[in-house]
Amino acid sequence: MDEPAAVRTSSAPNGRTAEDGFTLVEVMVASAVMMVVIGMAVTLLFSIQRGVERQVDRQQSVDQARLAVEQIDRELRSASSMSELNGGEGLVAFTLSNQDTREVSTGTCVEWRVSGGNLETRIWPSDFAVGSSYPWRIVATDIVNPAGDPIFDVDTGALYEGRLVHVHVLVNANNASGRDVELNTDLAGRNIVVGEVDPCAASQPA
Repeated sequence: MDEPAAVRTSSAPNGRTAEDGFTLVEVMVASAVMMVVIGMAVTLLFSIQRGVERQVDRQQSVDQARLAVEQIDRELRSASSMSELNGGEGLVAFTLSNQDTREVSTGTCVEWRVSGGNLETRIWPSDFAVGSSYPWRIVATDIVNPAGDPIFDVDTGALYEGRLVHVHVLVNANNASGRDVELNTDLAGRNIVVGEVDPCAASQPA
């Protein structure tokens, strides 16, 4: 009678057979390592997302402020006079341009100011009636210039004699986490008449 064939099993170098599974400790260690890796990946993704959001907010604020400065530059190019208001917190200019579209015949006053973190502008005729009111329009937001750090500084020195204004703007879309973005530029009034009285600086509407 033939003897039954012997059952052969393979053994791993550590003495375990191929039929053995993972121990509970091994499963727990593997799970812990996987959780750590997943946690690090999620943290990294959230950090990247926050950085992208901050960058988008900053870029939007900067673009808005630059467009506002370009608008001021366009107005000052044709201005015959300009003056600081409220210690540099505001600026007003007198211009004779665009009289047809603005329906004025005696010249136009254009004013800018910072109010509640917004850069605002308004336009009125230089011969406005006392008691008249002209609305403000927001041209840029997220302005964070601190007190004592004016946006406008008209250079009245011997070199420029009131024909140049330094514009310094700090912008921050997220004060909690974002950094201030600084914009510095010089704008020239090409038609400024030295010594001319600015009719817009004497009085402004309510």
